[in-house]
Amino acid sequence: MAAAELRYLTATEARARFLAGRLSPVELLAAQRAAAERLAGPLNCFTQSYWDEAEGRARTAEARFAAHRKSGGPRPKPLEGIAFAVKESHGVVGQPLTDGSLLYQDRIAETTDVSVARLFKAGANLVARTTAPEFQSATVTHSRANGVTRNPWERSVSPGGSGGGAGAALAAGLATLADGADYGGSIRVPAALCGLVGFRPPAFRVPEGGAWSVNRMSARGPLARSVADCLTLYHLMAGPHLADPMVARRPALPRRLPSVRGWRVAYSRDFGGLFDVEPEVAATVENVLRGFGEAGCLVEAAGLAIEREPFFAAALNAYRLHFEGTLESFGEAERAQLTDYVLRSDAYFDRVPRMPIARVWEIAKAGYDRLAALFADGVRALVTPTLATTAIPADLDPVDGRVAVAGRPVDPVLGWALCYPVNLWGTLPAITLPCGLAQNGVPLGLQIVGRPYDEASVFALAAAFEAARPFRDRPWLEAFEPERQEA
Repeated sequence: MAAAELRYLTATEARARFLAGRLSPVELLAAQRAAAERLAGPLNCFTQSYWDEAEGRARTAEARFAAHRKSGGPRPKPLEGIAFAVKESHGVVGQPLTDGSLLYQDRIAETTDVSVARLFKAGANLVARTTAPEFQSATVTHSRANGVTRNPWERSVSPGGSGGGAGAALAAGLATLADGADYGGSIRVPAALCGLVGFRPPAFRVPEGGAWSVNRMSARGPLARSVADCLTLYHLMAGPHLADPMVARRPALPRRLPSVRGWRVAYSRDFGGLFDVEPEVAATVENVLRGFGEAGCLVEAAGLAIEREPFFAAALNAYRLHFEGTLESFGEAERAQLTDYVLRSDAYFDRVPRMPIARVWEIAKAGYDRLAALFADGVRALVTPTLATTAIPADLDPVDGRVAVAGRPVDPVLGWALCYPVNLWGTLPAITLPCGLAQNGVPLGLQIVGRPYDEASVFALAAAFEAARPFRDRPWLEAFEPERQEA
């Protein structure tokens, strides 16, 4: 297999080859490193890289796999020899903890976040740290600290945010796995725009740190190139830890995913009227819904209706709770170093009148009641497009930039990603899968939203759809890979 294709193996595929002796972790890492030397700069997806250290760990993994094959030695760890990238806003002891900000360029993490430490313990081989917008506060990825991160499928388009660096790196084959955190779509948005699988767990499944641990709208989770890889990472990341008092139990995930034959799946093109959606997006997603039918599911119209304006206002007020007061904590010299969209964040939230927090949750609950009625009637999951459009400029101003969907202007932060309702409700698992390409050459995503804490059904449906409608496209990186042009 050519190096250009080798680096796109899933973790599941790579491990099977390691065990069989048909591939070495060193060989795989070399292909990814060579690609990173060409692509990481133009894509601007890494803040730091650790290839030399990663090569040492790959050689250790190579020896372990060889010993296991030769003499039946200990079975290598689940992620042994697999290249893994960590978001720059997540702590790794002794490494920069920059959070996309010039203010924190010299800050060094004193501890490793629990979710990251668990993946290291499982053998994940850290190769780089991935870019994020300042303070993880946007659905695109650029900042004064890092510059603009670009999408491998089309460099003028954003890879999404806040996990844009992770999405770009995986899409370009520079790593096999990455971690993320989803507060408004920060896993699902980059996964959808980059042709990946991204899973947003229910709240309080994966340990977090600080104020995030008590916020039901936030969740740590995986980005990968397959459902199986996402499921593996989630198994390893989730579960109680004393550092996070909100995580009470592990998810109930069976060893073998159940059959989805006979399951009812409801489809909504606009999440019950909450979004405008580009016709080509809706048409593509609706065309591939047949994949669920081929897997034995019964697909039906959702009949979901949620009042858009009050629901959006409630969401903005909920997000304001976390970001309000951020600017007040910085002095004049510190503000001078902030990215412009952070300086205008208060103005963004002030566009919507304030409402009491009790009213926020009342509106959120009323919206969920519509979806709960479907679940109570036997529907296993809601399926929607993940994004309303792929026409998102890489340098989009996430506060005042113009995004149009179906010819109408929408909110540049929340108006084009069908993600934030899941975060507002908190306990619903959601996964995005690639399902085609838009006319601008950027992938389209299909989102599966499950019942509260029913991860097993979401993964079962995702695996069944992936098997019925496999997505094998790769970004055409001719601008970065002259050997392809010569070939």
